[in-house]
Amino acid sequence: MRKQELMFAVLKQLAAAETDIVGKGVAKVVQLSKLPQRTLAINAHVLHRTIARRVAAIIVKIDRRPRLALLLRPLRTTAVGRWLARRLLGYYRFYETIAEAEASASKYLDRSHTHPSTIDRQLSVSRRLRVSDYPVLFYIRPLLTGDRVLFDLGGNVGNLFYCYRRYCDLPPGFRWRILDLPQTMEAGRQLAFERGFANTLEFASTLQEASGSDILLLSGAAHYFDQSLPEMLTTLADPPPHVFINRAPLIRGDTCVTVQDAGYVMHGCKLFNVEALQAGMRKLGYRVVDQWEAPELSLHVPLYPECSAPAYSGFYFSR
Repeated sequence: MRKQELMFAVLKQLAAAETDIVGKGVAKVVQLSKLPQRTLAINAHVLHRTIARRVAAIIVKIDRRPRLALLLRPLRTTAVGRWLARRLLGYYRFYETIAEAEASASKYLDRSHTHPSTIDRQLSVSRRLRVSDYPVLFYIRPLLTGDRVLFDLGGNVGNLFYCYRRYCDLPPGFRWRILDLPQTMEAGRQLAFERGFANTLEFASTLQEASGSDILLLSGAAHYFDQSLPEMLTTLADPPPHVFINRAPLIRGDTCVTVQDAGYVMHGCKLFNVEALQAGMRKLGYRVVDQWEAPELSLHVPLYPECSAPAYSGFYFSR
């Protein structure tokens, strides 16, 4: 009886939170009822997004306190609890594939990786070094010599190239090669031409062009790929000897797929188990030179702290 009473107490509290949030938007709902059906559906998802964000924030705070976290257990372990959690949290759940998570996210905020505002924002953020950039720069600067090639996987329009070049002397013949989505790379080519870096900043067509490069950099993008870093490296005939993965939401729990809600944009993403990633790299002959946290970033899956990243991670692998 004690567990049942506890469960219903939690459900009652969360239901009250939902009622309070929705209650504040009653006037808005009345207005929405007068809109066309398609517009109504879109705005209903916007309202649900607001509810999900607020409830998720409450749950994440409770999860950080071990004693209080016990109160949330029924939301994971009982049928009624899971039903209520899904209703309240909406897109904050697990999916089979990134594509499925993307489809769910697009209902709440239809803004993809290639949306102009997303590209502009990422470029703006990269104008300054972040905490997690310092260890990468420390190790990468001595490697930027001669006619070496750095392969920037998921490098957007060249964000880190423009940021890091202010702190590194790139010698003649050095090439910085990017692979990203076609629309993003087209914007990157135009930007490189406008800024006079068309001869240094290159854009690849496939991952296979990373074969034979000297350095592979995967920063802030590992969770947007279906394959893990070791899996991608196994497809290369000549993997790079130096590999940097930075700003990656690696987790202690099993690898899973969810929706990343960054506020201005929402994406499907895959959270890889950190031990499995290291084991995969060791199998390929890599050793960990160093590892660090990216405390400026976090990703939480409400109710599942083992599948959350309180801080993103970074690694430098070499062989």
